[in-house]
Amino acid sequence: MKDQSNILFRDYIIEKQINFTKDHILYDFVLDMKDRYKGSDEEVNHKIKIYGRRSHTVGGFQMRGLNKRNILDYTENDGIKPDHVKALTEFKESVVFPNMDEYIKLSETEVNEDEYLEYNSWFVYYDKSAYQKLHTHVQTSIFTMIYYLKVPVNTKDNEGDLVILDTKSTFRGTRERKITPLPGKLVIFPAYYPHGTLPFFSDEERICIVTDCHIKDKKNANHNI
Repeated sequence: MKDQSNILFRDYIIEKQINFTKDHILYDFVLDMKDRYKGSDEEVNHKIKIYGRRSHTVGGFQMRGLNKRNILDYTENDGIKPDHVKALTEFKESVVFPNMDEYIKLSETEVNEDEYLEYNSWFVYYDKSAYQKLHTHVQTSIFTMIYYLKVPVNTKDNEGDLVILDTKSTFRGTRERKITPLPGKLVIFPAYYPHGTLPFFSDEERICIVTDCHIKDKKNANHNI
């Protein structure tokens, strides 16, 4: 990430290419979880509780950790295959944590002595014509990370693009930023930036892993970092 210390209106939307070598194992994990929980009582109850029967994901399938479990913290005790557990742990330790630390420094986020950082990760599976409505994340989220695990090839210009409305780094108000998904691309931006995706029309699926970083009060501690 470039030094922005002398820039008046900094760019808080970061794109970088990650060389994670176990994407194929994460892909198998996503397909396993999708087959296990799509349309299940767990998925339906989650949508009712979180979205009031409404989800920002139109088409496709979005899965957060069941029973308030982070998907990156799953173990074999959760019925997850050993190689999947290992890949999830390596992804967390080599991709999520280092980039969280780097972005906290970039954004000059302050964590007080009575606070701690917490992360929550989930995956989103898009099939043909699926997309995300424009939305923001919960107030306790300070930034969002999106890692593109699988992306259709030979799409048209802007098809399936991530659209972020930058409300902070411009003098005259909001500006729109379109980001083209690529396998292995990581995008990080403030969680309060409105964002969504354009539909794509390929018969191939698109899969991303999303992580939110939160600041929490130690009095209600449930540390996962």
